[in-house]
Amino acid sequence: MLVHAKNPRGVLHLNGFRIHGKETGRKPCDIPFDLYNSCKDGLQDATYREGYLRSKFGRPCPEVAFTYNEIRFLPDKTLQILVGVIGIDVNETWTRKGLIDAIKGALRDVSPTA
Repeated sequence: MLVHAKNPRGVLHLNGFRIHGKETGRKPCDIPFDLYNSCKDGLQDATYREGYLRSKFGRPCPEVAFTYNEIRFLPDKTLQILVGVIGIDVNETWTRKGLIDAIKGALRDVSPTA
């Protein structure tokens, strides 16, 4: 999970990960989902961008920017593009919620392990 420390100019040390605040000018830190879930109060979601998606999934990606918690607000067309970039085989009977859950699951799966 891509995150920044909640304190904009601070540094947070969690389980061997050094997480900088957004205003420090440092890149977001990619942490395991379990750590993200257990320490949400001290973390701020960082923005997923095309470069990150390209490096993790190995497919071309158009310009896109979203945080993990904003996925549910993305337009249907963007969700369809993300599903293609991630390489998820979609069944035509899937609902919007199914697409969102699949995208979130794929992002959790490429996060580092603890």
